Formats: sequence, structure tokens, C-alpha cells
Amino acid sequence: YLKEDALKDLLLYVLLIAYEMSADTTPPPCQQLLIASRVVKPAFSWSQISWIRWVQHLFSKRITLTRIPVEFCYNIRYFELNGRKRGNPWSLRQTGMYQNSLLRRPSTWILINYSRYIYDHIQELKRLSDTVFFATDVIGGQKEISARCGDLHTSLALGHSDCDVSNTIGELQADLQRYHEEMMSLSRTITKTEQLISSILAIRASSKLQTTTDITLMNISGLHLQSQHMSVDARNLLHVTEQGHKHAIITKILAQITMVSLPAFLIASVFSSTIVDGLEDGVSHITLYLEITLPLLLATVVALVILEKGLPRRAKLQRWVYLRKTVTTYQMDKGLNSLLAITESSIP
Repeated sequence: YLKEDALKDLLLYVLLIAYEMSADTTPPPCQQLLIASRVVKPAFSWSQISWIRWVQHLFSKRITLTRIPVEFCYNIRYFELNGRKRGNPWSLRQTGMYQNSLLRRPSTWILINYSRYIYDHIQELKRLSDTVFFATDVIGGQKEISARCGDLHTSLALGHSDCDVSNTIGELQADLQRYHEEMMSLSRTITKTEQLISSILAIRASSKLQTTTDITLMNISGLHLQSQHMSVDARNLLHVTEQGHKHAIITKILAQITMVSLPAFLIASVFSSTIVDGLEDGVSHITLYLEITLPLLLATVVALVILEKGLPRRAKLQRWVYLRKTVTTYQMDKGLNSLLAITESSIP
């Protein structure tokens, strides 16, 4: 069952064959182009290329008679997986094709926006062409052997001497031996080629591995240098912190001495003024000074002791955090040194 368009194309194709079979009638160029435009329509799948190629070969035969070049330009629409996870996984694609058939030059095929798997087809085509080329040589040799066997059969049928037959068989045996040696040589060549390709791939892999190892070694060296700088900075910071701690201890001692002696100085300054001149003569200034100074001194000492007991926990916590940072920096430096040594020893 043919659709209307397919039936029209078939009728036009039959008309073109009728022109082809007619020896005296040749359609004019304008009519040929009209037939081409009606027969060769845009392809909507890769399976329609065979039909277009069939029509193109028919027009190529017309070229040899009319010497008129023919050009084809059409689109091939097909569905292909788009790789997207959402929506429809299939997308409509189209490939533009241009074909130019000339008389004295090879035909031109141009594909626009073709799929990537065309490369796989090209590789398969190359492999098949190599197989066909090799098979052509083998078939040529077999044809020669077949011709000789035919001559031998003819000689046997005509009743020629056994010497000619034996000589012919010897020549055929020698040819078969030569072909066998050529096949063995070709097999050895293929084996050596495979070994050479394997060696090249191994060398390339080793070169890539060496490059990756060098880059890793450079990165580790940079990290090692950075860790050394961090270690030096940590040591300098530790030294500065120790000096600051010593200065803080000295300052603290001086402050405590000042705090303890401050009440006595204040009371002494009060007694050295004219405030206590109006006191009775029966009261001793020294006794009064001691009675006032000793309670204040005791209260000052108690306050200092309370402050000292509340601060050690915070000071210990800060010191533990600092020591933790120092130990972590040292362990990082040591680990980088070990990793650098292992990497250098693993490099061939």
C-alpha cells in the first residue's frame, strides 16, 4: 500500500526510466530538474538515504550522457536521546546534506550538524575498507589459482602427459606455500604492530603518571614550605607570648605590692596633714595609725587572694588552647614531612 506522494514519486521514477530506455528521446535539462525536484524529496529518516542514493545513481548515469552536473540538497530529521533527566528524553534533530555530482571529478558530500556517532561509522567504514582491500588481494590470488586449476582440468580432459600435470601441481603447491608464508609474515607484522601500540600506550600512560606525580610533588613541596613558615611564625609567637607572660607576671607583682602598700600610704598622707592635729593628747598617733592601717591592709590582702583564686581557671584555659594550636601545627609539619619523603621514595 503506497501513499499518494509515494505513488507520484514512483510514477515519476518510471517516467524517468522510460526516458532512460529511450535511445532517441532525451528530456531537456529543465524537465530533468523538475523530475529531480519531484523525485528527490527531503529525507525524514536515515533509512530514506538508500532511496535518495538510488535516484542519485540514476541521475549520475544521465550525467554521462548529458554532461550536466546534478546537485542535491535535503534535510534528514531523526530522533535522538538528549541526555536530559527531566522531560522527554528524545529530541528531534535534523542534519543538512548537500551532494554535488560532477562528471570528471569525485562527488561532493557535505553534512551540516551531524551527530557525533558518525565518527564511529567512519571508523567502522575504514575497518571494512581495509577488510575489503585485503579480501580483494586474497580473491585475486584465488582467481589466479582457480584459473590454473581450470587449465589443469582442461589438460586432464584432453589427455595431456602426466609430467605437465605434475609440474602444474608443483607450481600450484609452490604458490600456496608462498601465500602461506606471506600470511604468516602478515600475522607476525600484525602481532608486532599490536606490541608496538601497547608499548606506545604504556609509555604515554607512564608519561602522564610522571607528570601527575611531579605536579603532586610540587604541591606537597609548596605545602611543606608553607607549613615551615607557619611553624616559624608559631615559634615566634610562642617566644613573644612567653616574654609577654613574664612581663605580665612582673607587672602583676608590682601591682600587688602597690595595692598592698596603698592603704598605708593613704593613711600616712592623712596623718601627715593637719586633719589629726585636733585629736586629744592622750591618743597616740602611731597606735591610731596602726589601728586604721592594719584592717585596711588585711582587707586588701583578702581581696587580692579572692581575685587570684577566680582567675587561674581562665588563665589555664587560655594556656591550654595555645598549647593545642602549637601541637597541631607541629603535627601538621611532621605529617607533611613524612608525606614528602614517601612521595620522593615512590618516584622512579
